[in-house]
Amino acid sequence: MVASKRSGGARAKRGFTLIELLVVIAIIAILIALLLPAVQQAREAARRSACKNNLKQLGLALHNYHDTYKGFPPMRGGTITNIASVNGDMAGEDLSGIVFMLPFLDMAPLWDQISQAPDQGGDPDGGNASTTGQFLFTTNVGGEIEVLLCPSSAVPDMVNSSPHRSYCFSVGDTIAVDTQTGTLGNDLAPSTRGVFGFRKSVRIRDIIDGTSNTIAMAERDLGNPGKPIDIIGQAVSDAAPTAGTAYSPATCAATEDPAQPGQYLAGSTLLAPGARMGDFWADGRPFYSAVVIALPPNSPSCGTQNGPSVISVSSRHQGGAHALMADGAVRFISENINTGNLTATEVGQVGGISPYGVWGALGTKSGGESISEF
Repeated sequence: MVASKRSGGARAKRGFTLIELLVVIAIIAILIALLLPAVQQAREAARRSACKNNLKQLGLALHNYHDTYKGFPPMRGGTITNIASVNGDMAGEDLSGIVFMLPFLDMAPLWDQISQAPDQGGDPDGGNASTTGQFLFTTNVGGEIEVLLCPSSAVPDMVNSSPHRSYCFSVGDTIAVDTQTGTLGNDLAPSTRGVFGFRKSVRIRDIIDGTSNTIAMAERDLGNPGKPIDIIGQAVSDAAPTAGTAYSPATCAATEDPAQPGQYLAGSTLLAPGARMGDFWADGRPFYSAVVIALPPNSPSCGTQNGPSVISVSSRHQGGAHALMADGAVRFISENINTGNLTATEVGQVGGISPYGVWGALGTKSGGESISEF
């Protein structure tokens, strides 16, 4: 007897057709495209928050230093009392204020390593240093310091450079003026219109404009070696200030290519990698350690490694950069902030209203400006 076939046999299984598979892939791609910007924004928000916290830590260190020594550290200083005899010794005159803050950043061993290091001539730099050698930044400062680096900035290769920094001291709207005498001078001016200067320890009581209205430190991007013509994080020497010559920030602003905003003019003389902003966190020279509060954030920077410079605040954050106020608060400053008359030359005295609008007023410690919201 032959068994009959089942009329309701199970159907054969079938897989996805090619069209169905492509549809699924397309849907997944669309979802990724929709979610990726949100993920990137969340990551940048986290980096921006970490950057803000770094500045808060630096602000706390500044105030602890002030409580201990009754004044803020100098932007640039060292062990030499007779500047004319320095002959270029780094620990003698060129140490950054960050070095003096190290014990207040829980880095006392690094402070000891730097303060007791011999220069190239073999002499310890605790006293008047030898004129035959220099303190070695690359040897004595150790590696990168996390609190000095904004997470949004890519740290450049350390070839031909020293450990980096994303945060610099504000010299106010001072560019090339010796504000102690009121005459045009050079980058060794012993005083500035801002909170920090060369061998100058400012006290809180000196900040007449109010600590909540005066910038102490601000961001400065490390630059992108892959895009050296980018304005953010790079400087040109074409329009560098000259000691003894009146200078207006508009001169530097003119180095930006109007056809390609955010880039320098074609043919601009970019500084060499060995003189790149963001290098040498222990170096107190203005090019490495200062920001000038004149051009708005993310504007061109013009100067030289050893001369007067207008170094602008900059960051990789969208639309502006962080600034640490003298009271320890951190504010985000828009790149569209009011900058007044940028064609005006700098003010050659400690006091006096800044010609550079709200932004310039935030840089002066005793300008007498009236500042509302910013």
